[in-house]
Amino acid sequence: IWIGIGVGFSLFLAKRSLKKKSLSKSGAIAALFVGTVTLSSGLHYTLGLLTFFLSSSRLTKVGKEKKKKIFEDYEDGGQRNWLQVLANGGLQAVISIILMYYKWPNIGLFTQEIALVNPTENRFQMWLIFAFISAYACATGDTWASETGVLSSSKTYFITTLKPCPPGVNGGVTLFGTMMSGVGGLSIGISFGLASFITNLSLPQSPDHSLFLFGFVFPIFGFVCGLIGSLIDSLLGATLQFSGINNETKKIIEHPTKNYKHICGYDLLGNNQVNFLSIVITAFISAQIMTYFLDN
Repeated sequence: IWIGIGVGFSLFLAKRSLKKKSLSKSGAIAALFVGTVTLSSGLHYTLGLLTFFLSSSRLTKVGKEKKKKIFEDYEDGGQRNWLQVLANGGLQAVISIILMYYKWPNIGLFTQEIALVNPTENRFQMWLIFAFISAYACATGDTWASETGVLSSSKTYFITTLKPCPPGVNGGVTLFGTMMSGVGGLSIGISFGLASFITNLSLPQSPDHSLFLFGFVFPIFGFVCGLIGSLIDSLLGATLQFSGINNETKKIIEHPTKNYKHICGYDLLGNNQVNFLSIVITAFISAQIMTYFLDN
């Protein structure tokens, strides 16, 4: 029943986002898949996905007139296609499917996460949970940083050399944007911690202390992953992703044109590939570190 509800709610969000031009048609189809498997996994994953999607969609549209003047390929409304959806949520969808397998047939919105009650006895599930949190923390942190940093009055610096660079350049970081990346990751941690409280309090027995402990651990974990993940994304963008300026329009471009000035990076990876790679790196390393602490 809950999977059917997940399909219905995902379809509603996809149609709504398509109408508001937050997603393209291909993006809506991909979002339907990601949304269905993620929302069907339970409250923890539902809140994480909604926190990322709703906040990112809103921030993408903030300051769009200024962004049009900076970016050559800026799309009005910030429409995300299927590649962007899967780059930012594909890994989390796969993790959700694996976690559903371990919980089957006890799947529902308020299903208690047994791994959180006995983390040392469910090490692989805990690894997956930490990977899920860190993946969305990285995606959210990077989106918040890039969408707000370019609008801030803070100076932009290359992450590799710390020298000034034009706003909007891949690998460019600002103080405000970096702070927002941590706040974005924090929002994911808070959503997961909140879900831990709700799912445990909804049970007839007294709340388990481990869940309350994780309620405080998750926000801190999310903040760190959002911050580190955004910096990893910037480092990859500065080295493996092309950035230049169109000499005619004076706008930032991500691929060479006939008349351009190269700023930084090799033309090896696109923005979606950089996003996906930074999410995978952040999720794997963060999950490894956290499960190591559980074992010790």
